[in-house]
Amino acid sequence: MSRLPAQNDKDRLRPSTRTSIAIGLAAGAGVLIGVFSNACAAAPFGPVLLGMFVVLLGAVVLTAGLCVLATNRYVTVGVGYAAGVGAGNVLASITRFGIGDSWWGPPGQFGVVFLIVAFASLFGSLPCALLKWEDKRAREQARKSISDDQHR
Repeated sequence: MSRLPAQNDKDRLRPSTRTSIAIGLAAGAGVLIGVFSNACAAAPFGPVLLGMFVVLLGAVVLTAGLCVLATNRYVTVGVGYAAGVGAGNVLASITRFGIGDSWWGPPGQFGVVFLIVAFASLFGSLPCALLKWEDKRAREQARKSISDDQHR
C-alpha cells in the first residue's frame, strides 16, 4: 500500500486564498440557485415550494460546507451566497419580464431575497465559525500544556 507524499508548505493554499475561493464559490452557486428558484416560479402552478426549499437548504448546507473550506470570514461566505441568490433571481426576473415601469422593483426584489437568504445562511455559517473557534482554542491549550510538560 503506497502512501501519498507529504505536502510541503509551498503546495498549500494561503488562508486568504482559501477564504476568497469559498466566497467566490458561494456567490457562484448562489447565482445558479437563484436562477433555479426563479425558474420554479415561472411555470403556472410551478413548484414554488421546491425552489424555496432548495434555496434555504443551500443557505444552510452549502454555506456550512464552504465555511469548512474558509479559514476566516465565515459570515461573509453566507452573505456571498445570499448576494448570489438575490442577483440570480433578479437577473432571471429581468430577463423574463423586463425592468417594467418602476425602477425600484429589481432593487427591492434583491433586497427582500437577500435579507431572507442571508438570515437563513447564518444557521450554516455561525455554527461552523463556533466549531472552528473552539477547535483553535483547544489546539492552543493542548500546545501550551505540551510545552509546559516539556519544560518540567
